[in-house]
Amino acid sequence: MENEEKKKKVQCSYLRDGVTIYEQVFDKESKQSFFIGFDAISGAVEEAKSSIEIDGTIYMPFDTEMVRKETVKLPSEALDYEEETLLIEMVRSFIHKYVDLSEFGEKMASYYVLLSWVYDSYETIPYLRYKGDYGTGKSRALKVVGNLCYKPIFAGGAITTSPIFRLINNFHGTLIIDEADFNHSDQSAEIIKILNCGYQKGMPVLRTEGDKVREPKAFDVFSPKVIATRGEYKDLALESRCITEDMGGNPREDIPYNLPREFEDEALRIRNYLLSFRFKHFGSADIKLDESKRIPNIEPRINQITMPILAIVKDEVEQQKIREFIIKYDESMKSKRSEDISSLILQSIIQAGANNGDLSYKELSNNINKNRSKENGEHPISPARIGKVNSSNLHFDTRRVNGTTEFLWNENHAKQLCNRYGLIFDEVKKLPPDILAI
Repeated sequence: MENEEKKKKVQCSYLRDGVTIYEQVFDKESKQSFFIGFDAISGAVEEAKSSIEIDGTIYMPFDTEMVRKETVKLPSEALDYEEETLLIEMVRSFIHKYVDLSEFGEKMASYYVLLSWVYDSYETIPYLRYKGDYGTGKSRALKVVGNLCYKPIFAGGAITTSPIFRLINNFHGTLIIDEADFNHSDQSAEIIKILNCGYQKGMPVLRTEGDKVREPKAFDVFSPKVIATRGEYKDLALESRCITEDMGGNPREDIPYNLPREFEDEALRIRNYLLSFRFKHFGSADIKLDESKRIPNIEPRINQITMPILAIVKDEVEQQKIREFIIKYDESMKSKRSEDISSLILQSIIQAGANNGDLSYKELSNNINKNRSKENGEHPISPARIGKVNSSNLHFDTRRVNGTTEFLWNENHAKQLCNRYGLIFDEVKKLPPDILAI
């Protein structure tokens, strides 16, 4: 007994011991948490255990109010399914029953649910977003789709950030967050950090914590995210990580106004099937990324977040529909970038550089500002602003000449940037210096 007390005890919701993986489950009736194990070689599911001992360390599931009150929703057991196509249809039918999405939106949500259960097999993942004004069904979409995702963590837009960092770090579940526009406040900035870092492995958020002794702590925030916003993000990098369904309101007449009592039981049962999906596919070769599935001529970042979805989707017709959607999405992102200040500055650099013109910050500023009108809300772009945009977005080399900073012309780099901003290099360079393409 004394040796047992001396052993190190660790709380976790997932662990791996050789070929066996363990997941935390929660029994609603007893309000108790257990571990269920799966042997990847034999395919056998172990009986539930209250703790696991590995190399002298005792691992126990989290027994917290967040679990007992189902702020974090867990499966209760692992239910086997006959065929994967039937599991996908089960997920899609549940979504269709309770929320009105487009046909493509239903399928994308279904595949995203499956992706969330094996997301840690990949280096990067996209976010699923529902966008629309008040009363268009965003919150319902979050509730319905979120309930099926891997360890969904339900949070509101006004929630304090400290628990969110800990919940993601501890459970590595899917963050479900409503009203995620975050236009103001320090709390909003903290959530934006989670969204900016949480799409890729190995990008923890560093926070200083402690009462008496303040020390930096790294929080792993890599996990799926299902979010709802009223508008688009001004940060185009964050915007590009979202697969977005525009909510139109006026749902189908068969959509219930209020979710019935059986909703939670239905969702739990599907999560139990999805736990078996995780056990069968986690780290397996059949869901590995296929580099041949890359979509040509689109942003590398968008390809990066799309390929895990294509790894989950086995039907070639569905794969093609997703590619077509992503190509249109990439075109939309490039169109937005073409309206960005960075694009204006890039065009001015190309017009000067490709025609042996003056590449000083001051002269480029003068050329850009000739067509900008304060009356239309277009404030002048200063040389200093050009320098900041170059440092953050364009990354041309520069030099100082007689106290003036100027760009070093690099045609190859300019052409690469044109592809990113949706510009055609040969057309931009033909324009006079005082006329920009937009």
